[in-house]
Amino acid sequence: MNISFIIPVYNVEKYIGKAMMSIIDDNWGKYKYEIIVVDDESPDNSITVVKEIKTRHPDSIIKIISQKNKGLGGARNTGLENAEGDYIFFLDSDDYILKNTFRNLLELAYEKQLDVLEFGAIRVDEEYKQIDEIFINTTNNNIYTGEHYVNIINFANSACNKIYNREFLIRQNILFIERVYIEDAPFNVEVFAKASNVMAIDLIAVAYLQNASSITRNKRTSAYLLKFIKDSILVTNRIKNLAAFYIDSNSENTIKKKVAFFVTGILWMILKGNGLDKLQKKELLTQLKENGLFPYYHKTGSLPRTIMLFILNLIGSLRII
Repeated sequence: MNISFIIPVYNVEKYIGKAMMSIIDDNWGKYKYEIIVVDDESPDNSITVVKEIKTRHPDSIIKIISQKNKGLGGARNTGLENAEGDYIFFLDSDDYILKNTFRNLLELAYEKQLDVLEFGAIRVDEEYKQIDEIFINTTNNNIYTGEHYVNIINFANSACNKIYNREFLIRQNILFIERVYIEDAPFNVEVFAKASNVMAIDLIAVAYLQNASSITRNKRTSAYLLKFIKDSILVTNRIKNLAAFYIDSNSENTIKKKVAFFVTGILWMILKGNGLDKLQKKELLTQLKENGLFPYYHKTGSLPRTIMLFILNLIGSLRII
């Protein structure tokens, strides 16, 4: 098996068919693929759609795994545990791959014996019209260690624009944090801390759907916002701790910039925090302090955001928040 596509499924009956068929209808040549659908207690007809596709395409290897709700990260971990491909791709159920691209990615990954290969993507609207291009980077056919890579490439937090060597992930015991938002970011920080052979290619290979009904694009309820901020603190603390895995001071500094970037966003959410009362805000600030994230003095990689972090640190130290 050359590549395993891991697709978490939860309430996506409108989109899952396109995601799966983009794989099945591709031209794979000598390469073999499997599709691992992880049903995370989806309440709609998503799995019915998956089973119908599996019946119509008996020549495709489609595995359906059901589990108790573990969130996106937990579903990906389950998929990884059951995968057999040399390489892994985490495909979100409302996204899809582009024609005749993954053969090229696999050819390059095998040729260079890569741990990670990062590539570009497009964003599309709900009529599948292109909005823009994102994550366009290249290492000009050069291979780098993960440490060096983070210093020259502004790598995407997303796990959905990279193929990963499965044996590398298993050997290094790299998994997603379960039942949290933004689980991709610490996953990739750990990946690059431990990877030996990494490349980026400017080939665009996947389309991201900008789903207007997505919870991340709708107005946040106070309960959602509270969980999102708590998860963000957990994830950012994990990234802060992972910075110690980077031996080179420049690469460690790059990861600390990412921490500072996230901390700025967290503080702004707390300060703005519509729907959060004073006690909740105080508890969130206490959680930040206990994790060594507030105050946090470091450049963010963005001058406006660095200035904002300085101001937020000052406001917090004066106990105005």
